[in-house]
Amino acid sequence: MGDINATDLAQIGHVNLLREHGAAGSDVLGTYTEPLPSGSVAQFIMVDDNIVTRVLPRVDHQAQTESGCYEGADADLLAKGDEAYAAAPLEPKLSKRFRFSTHFTCLGASVDGDEGFVAASGEFLVQVLGLINAILRAGLASGEVLSLLSGCLAHSLQYRRPAWCYVD
Repeated sequence: MGDINATDLAQIGHVNLLREHGAAGSDVLGTYTEPLPSGSVAQFIMVDDNIVTRVLPRVDHQAQTESGCYEGADADLLAKGDEAYAAAPLEPKLSKRFRFSTHFTCLGASVDGDEGFVAASGEFLVQVLGLINAILRAGLASGEVLSLLSGCLAHSLQYRRPAWCYVD
């Protein structure tokens, strides 16, 4: 991206654009430095991605899916995002867009809303297991590879905190 600050500036610009249109407020915006928003709706901005999540009773989701009428703070944030992008004018990449889904992958997490399960994405886990297999077969690894593997395992275990007891 040229400038070492380009990604940060792009993300700040994205947040500010959404805020100008009533989205990405401090009450819903998830950031690395703060606890998750306390309500049922959270919004995450990752450079050019706008992720809005909502936890709601399964019955409510089924009713909205059957009627095709999605209402609530999540739908409002998505509509405000659409307004912001149209005003910029920025065109969303439709192949990356999914809405009101119970199964999706974002921010490195695979979400199954029907089962209430969140984990590292399956693709990521396959790559980590492949790396572990290669190290075991070779019988050696550099410090750099072991450091990479440690980071990958830490990412995977973040979704299942009790699994950390095996690391000790």
